[in-house]
Amino acid sequence: MSHTISVRVMFAVLAMSLTAPVFAAKWRSITADSSLEFVVTFEGAESTGKFEAFSAELGFEAESIDTSSLRVIIDVRSATMSSADLDEAISEKTWFDSAAYPQADFNSTMFRQTGKQEFLAQGQVSIKGVARELVLPLNISIEGDRMELSGKVTLSRLDFGIGTGEWESDSSIAHAVDVRFKLLMQKAG
Repeated sequence: MSHTISVRVMFAVLAMSLTAPVFAAKWRSITADSSLEFVVTFEGAESTGKFEAFSAELGFEAESIDTSSLRVIIDVRSATMSSADLDEAISEKTWFDSAAYPQADFNSTMFRQTGKQEFLAQGQVSIKGVARELVLPLNISIEGDRMELSGKVTLSRLDFGIGTGEWESDSSIAHAVDVRFKLLMQKAG
């Protein structure tokens, strides 16, 4: 009788191990070694700004991307451009309104592989209190317990109420804004 029970327990444990979900490894950004930039076109010339404070957490296993997730939190108050005057201007209500909306974020729990190291993360981006669906192209390169996560996406600033009033026209500042990122990630735990 005890032999029958032990065989049943063994089969139950085996069955659970075969059907147990695979949990993605956790990765955290190393902000000091990472960059998050935005590129605007002003009167035909590109101008680059960056966010100095942000964090990213990625749950990722290449063998099981259906368990992947990405969360990026950006301190909008850390936005900086080429001068103190521009830094002050982009923090105002017309632009980022960083006093009222100090944080932007991106959250994704749906990944799709498109190449050897290329993925699409489908999720939602929230900027200035406006949430929009976004498909974010990612390039993921892993070496040991380090990962480089990079990519680029183009957003329309008007979709998020950025550059309102006299700045809504694209006659001097283009509506399209490129967001470029290169995040160095460390495997957690």
